[in-house]
Amino acid sequence: MNNISVIKSLKISKDIFKKNWIILVYATIFPVLFALFIDQFYHVGTIDKTNYSIYYLGPIALFYVVKFLIDTMFKIGKFRINLQLVDGKSAKYSELFNPKRDYLTFLVVSILLGLCTLGGFIFFIIPGIYVILTYCFAPILVLDKGLGISDAFTRAKEMAVGNRLKMLIYYVIYGILVFFFLIGAGLVYSSIKTPSLLFASSSSVTIFVIILIVLACVIAALAISNLAIFHLYKRLLNESVMEVQEGDEGGQLDFHDISKDSDK
Repeated sequence: MNNISVIKSLKISKDIFKKNWIILVYATIFPVLFALFIDQFYHVGTIDKTNYSIYYLGPIALFYVVKFLIDTMFKIGKFRINLQLVDGKSAKYSELFNPKRDYLTFLVVSILLGLCTLGGFIFFIIPGIYVILTYCFAPILVLDKGLGISDAFTRAKEMAVGNRLKMLIYYVIYGILVFFFLIGAGLVYSSIKTPSLLFASSSSVTIFVIILIVLACVIAALAISNLAIFHLYKRLLNESVMEVQEGDEGGQLDFHDISKDSDK
């Protein structure tokens, strides 16, 4: 993977963002706004510690399960949009609401990846980082190549061999931007919820506008960083295919022979 540069990936992703910034910002912001909107209609509040009956906790659990399933649909749509743009194709806004037949496989792979990562973090931080870097591309492989659960994890592991350090750089950049995005979004949300404080003085309004501008820059950088990860995925995918073609057969998968889910 010596020919894969983080800077080059970011430059390519920036060019893609310039041409498709509207749909990328939409895919980044809409799921967050939707989650905030839904939360306004269901306030869990303080749990009564003397009441743990299914009648009390059941609706709360059901709410969060449904919310998780909807978030997964948005995540699939966001992944598809990024994959299409990195491939040089045009992406549709409807992708965010169209999980297709890969939904269940993607959901299972994501849950297994989360559990494996959690198990790794329980045994100190380093194993958790190692696990997530080893299998982080498994959910993407489900959508991009229509692989099953086992094949997705196997191929993701093969792609990560010898590449984890550079993959870590991509994800550290993305994680830092997510951190700043959450801080900025939280400040904006708090300001909107307390308009009396927001418009208390001209300085308050000025600070709010500055926060909005900074948040917009963070959102753009976040979208570019996310695209860079998908660019890295495509490069590693191509390298792994070349290695299979040039090496011994060994019964390994060749992605050129794997049809996408839409072709099944």
